[in-house]
Amino acid sequence: MAAPNPHYSAAISRLEQEDVPGAMSALNQALQLNPSLAEAYTLRGILLMSKKQFQPASDDFAQVTRLQPNSVEAHIHLAQSQMAFKDFQGALQSATTANHLDPQNQAAALLVQMIPHLAQPSP
Repeated sequence: MAAPNPHYSAAISRLEQEDVPGAMSALNQALQLNPSLAEAYTLRGILLMSKKQFQPASDDFAQVTRLQPNSVEAHIHLAQSQMAFKDFQGALQSATTANHLDPQNQAAALLVQMIPHLAQPSP
């Protein structure tokens, strides 16, 4: 088993101290040390979403889906980030993938039903 990434551990500690900039810096360092650390991409994507940086968040979540293609959660995060910057086609594709991976997942099923309605222009 690989040794824990000290920068990822530091990012978690920074978040517990509510130091979001410090956590982001530690996550960036963690990913430089280990570009395959899906958990770091996920956490950084969530932090980017909270800062309304939807495209970079989506890029991080897309990386997670490449690293963990069978992760339902990764595809749901990707769909949510794609919806945030109105990439409804991409969001539907991501949500559909999540739904196929786990047909019992209520969040994925709800996204598949909801996204086509969001994509329609308002009257």
